[in-house]
Amino acid sequence: MSNDNEMALKLATIAANIGRETREQMESLDSRTKRNNESKAEVTAETLALTRESSGFGAPRFQGLARVAGAYSTFVAQMNDPHGQTARDAAESATRSYVASMTNNTDKSAKGGKFAGFTTTIRLGDAGAKIINALDRRVKYWESVIDQCKLEQSSESARMIAEANRYAKLAGKCPAAESEPLTSDGKAPTHNGRPSRTVNGIAIPYRGANPREGQLAELSRFYEAHGEVVLSDAFLDAFLDNGGKVEKAGATIQGEASRALQAIEFLQQNGGTRSTDAAFLQMASVMLARIADSGFGESKAADALAFDTSDAPDDEAGDDAPGISFGAPAEAPRKRGKRGGGL
Repeated sequence: MSNDNEMALKLATIAANIGRETREQMESLDSRTKRNNESKAEVTAETLALTRESSGFGAPRFQGLARVAGAYSTFVAQMNDPHGQTARDAAESATRSYVASMTNNTDKSAKGGKFAGFTTTIRLGDAGAKIINALDRRVKYWESVIDQCKLEQSSESARMIAEANRYAKLAGKCPAAESEPLTSDGKAPTHNGRPSRTVNGIAIPYRGANPREGQLAELSRFYEAHGEVVLSDAFLDAFLDNGGKVEKAGATIQGEASRALQAIEFLQQNGGTRSTDAAFLQMASVMLARIADSGFGESKAADALAFDTSDAPDDEAGDDAPGISFGAPAEAPRKRGKRGGGL
């Protein structure tokens, strides 16, 4: 047992070193983000990229955790009892060391809060990194769909962006229970929440708002129970689904355009026409007035963002069929007539 304890201490030291390196990466990323935000008031492509990098599963805190999980895998391979109490204690010790060094706080920060689930991922060893990278890949896929649809500017783009946002973005305020109209504090929700679903024979329960750390811990538990099948695109999409934004009662495209036009007119009347933004405000006013009157114009580039559905399952396949993912494509969207196209 003394040998196991010595190895556990060595693992904790490795985790602490990784945590310090991760903190430096996080500080560097935060510094770059702050400089970018200070120099540009508008949201730019760089700002968007930095926001995605720091908030997604490719963020330093998750990639550092993947390295700790790999170190734990090496540790347990040398133990006399890789599934015993010493191994479990070592995983918890590694979590505390990693989080304390990463946040530059005491080890109490790892005992609760958003980092509490890191131990579950660490105990998966090399599979912990596999889970993190699978989540990162799937979120980035949907982000790429959003970017492509913004470039397409077709009549189907808005719908596809809303669909992709279900998997790329975290849920905000959600109903207290599935399909209920209000949140637990009696307020109107912003998102519907993840629908309960069965994918590949595995039940995924309803879930409201959940940070990335919570999502990782939950998927780690799914992996413990079911293995590699939870890393399929169909399962990951159902798992990440935020349920979509709650639609405003009676909201219409033309009605919302009319409201936006009123906001533009307010800006024009309060200094906008005398500013360097006057031309932009005038152009926005003209376009919004037309949309409020007759709706969106048809894109000349493409009538719709169409998809090749030749490999799609039949509509009657049911909720349990492998590959079913809320009607979302398992592959990148492609225009008709172009084979092999991707994002």
